[in-house]
Amino acid sequence: LRTLPYLPWRPPRPESGPIRLGARRLYILPTRAGLVFALLLLGLLIGAINYGLSLAYLFTFWFAGLGVTGMLHTQRNMSGLVIQAKASAPVFAGENARLLLEAANPSAMKRYRIGLAHPAGESEACDVPAGGNAELALTLPQAQRGWQPLGRFGIYSRYPLGLFRCWTVLELSGPESVAFGVLVYPTPARDSLPLPV
Repeated sequence: LRTLPYLPWRPPRPESGPIRLGARRLYILPTRAGLVFALLLLGLLIGAINYGLSLAYLFTFWFAGLGVTGMLHTQRNMSGLVIQAKASAPVFAGENARLLLEAANPSAMKRYRIGLAHPAGESEACDVPAGGNAELALTLPQAQRGWQPLGRFGIYSRYPLGLFRCWTVLELSGPESVAFGVLVYPTPARDSLPLPV
């Protein structure tokens, strides 16, 4: 997600409190691997029609059914998660800040390979246990001092087959309606003045 899409029907504004990811908030599109998979299916179907091979028809529809099932599992893997901002430790300018989110999974089904994406970088994907919580961490470089809001970011999953990417775009606010982010202190001076005698 180098650029996060602007959704005209949902203008970006900070949201506070836990956010539950429902079907109306989730978007799904094929990945590059999914597009290649669709082209291979199309070629297999053309070959089956051209040569009249029943076995080629069988494999075409079997793999198409596998792709549709994978799409449903990708969306189900994200649906129902509850996302909440956590306090992030302050850093000095020039260091990497670790912005923390908590993903809660109220269902009895384990969620796999959930990751965060920001125009400045992506996090490592992690699993959310059934009925439990997991900490999602996004590490971003901080060049300027002061309060640095995270802004808009995405939460996504490509589980199980990697043929589809399910995601949503969020912008969170912390306590007292302050934008979710991290406090960046000025870089300490390397050559400090001597202590008074």
